[in-house]
Amino acid sequence: MARDGKTSRPGSTVAVEEGAPLFCPSAQPGMRDPVVIGVVEQDGAQDRRIAYLEQAIPYDEKVAALSGAVDPGKVMRIAARCEETRCAHFDGSRCSLVSRIRDLLPEAAVKAPPCAIRSACRWFAEQGAAACLRCERITTSVGPEQVRADSRIRQAATPPPL
Repeated sequence: MARDGKTSRPGSTVAVEEGAPLFCPSAQPGMRDPVVIGVVEQDGAQDRRIAYLEQAIPYDEKVAALSGAVDPGKVMRIAARCEETRCAHFDGSRCSLVSRIRDLLPEAAVKAPPCAIRSACRWFAEQGAAACLRCERITTSVGPEQVRADSRIRQAATPPPL
């Protein structure tokens, strides 16, 4: 534990206080404590992949301006505090989104990519490396071209009925 009372696990640059809330790795910019953890790269005609940053960058007005008129979720991977019961994907104790991602989408990597938030990531906390192996293919804002290319993305992104 660091002198400031926060911990950081190997492979993570987000310091987490013991018992602190977990971070959602597929967050919207308006959520609490947003950070950029990667940028979206085009990999082929319709395939996107996340290029992870070595360190998370706080998402602020200056960073927001970098996306211009484009939805930030289409060009940046943003993480923020998990909103738990305020999120349509939270089932009261777990994230149903990462469960659907694990069940519906194939692995995109052979080993977990470097991640600036792994020690505080809800997906990793709940699903371990199975989430990490699919994470680089997940973009927060899913465009129609991605849905046409793979209907499993739409299925995974659709919250369960209330």
